[in-house]
Amino acid sequence: MRLTIFWRVLLAQSLFIALLIGISLYTFTHLKALARLNTEIVHTDAASITEEKQLLKLFVAQIRVAEKYLLWRDEAFYQHFTQGSREITAVLDTITTLVTTTQEHALLAQIRAQYTRYAAALAASLTRNNTWEQEKTTLSDGILTAINDLLRIREEDLFAKATTAREQAIAATNLLAGLSLSGVSTALLLAYMHARSLSRPLKRLAQALLQVGQGSFHTGLALQGPREVRELAQSFNRMATMLRELEQMKADFLAHMSHELRTPLTGIKEGTALLLEQIPGSLTTAQQRILEVVQTHSARLFRSVATLLDLSKMEAGMLEYVRTP
Repeated sequence: MRLTIFWRVLLAQSLFIALLIGISLYTFTHLKALARLNTEIVHTDAASITEEKQLLKLFVAQIRVAEKYLLWRDEAFYQHFTQGSREITAVLDTITTLVTTTQEHALLAQIRAQYTRYAAALAASLTRNNTWEQEKTTLSDGILTAINDLLRIREEDLFAKATTAREQAIAATNLLAGLSLSGVSTALLLAYMHARSLSRPLKRLAQALLQVGQGSFHTGLALQGPREVRELAQSFNRMATMLRELEQMKADFLAHMSHELRTPLTGIKEGTALLLEQIPGSLTTAQQRILEVVQTHSARLFRSVATLLDLSKMEAGMLEYVRTP
């Protein structure tokens, strides 16, 4: 079943719209995924790294304050250490809300426990039986190592997400380019096929119409294409049939009338000639002048009838031609 022009255009437009919707949905999905990765990188990974670097900075400052407190025994340094401890606790709480892996939570718990022991050891450092000198190096190294591990994990995660985002962007760009190219190619192919299915039969119809204009009424024009084109070909065939019949009727009428007119015209012509020769009797000047007018017009009418008869013979293919330079 061949589709009509309306349904062909509608189907082609629907396919093109569906292709555009598919490309748009694919683009939207990947852009949403890239936006999510960028959001995680900015609001989670970058913020976590910033807080972890701040934690490292605060703890290094705490180590210096602790050494000054032990050296000078000044209570102001211990108050400064206590203030730094509250800041470290706040930073640890912030980092806890940002990290996502079990390993990071374990490292944070380790840092909290070791820092608590570090602060407790510093508070007991002035007693007689304190273990500050034995524990400070172990605790501080453990805390610094744990903070650096946190930074390494988060930086690796940040790098992995950035790599994934870049790869997804490249893949999406390549696939989008391929889909766009294939979509444009498909649209052009459909447009070419649709135009060709219309132009070829219409061109044949135009040639047939030209032949009709030249007097050739051939029927049986069969066009392949949409229903409207086939119906147009059927209408053309009916028109050509009617024109051929009318042309035949005209030719028959002219041939018949020419033959019927020639016989009485011959009688008029011969009768006028006999009268002008005054065979029946003498004529007056006025009568002779009237008969000459009748003879002139009858000869003119006779030539016109003879021309119509020649035309009928020409159309019937019965006229003999003598060609001369």
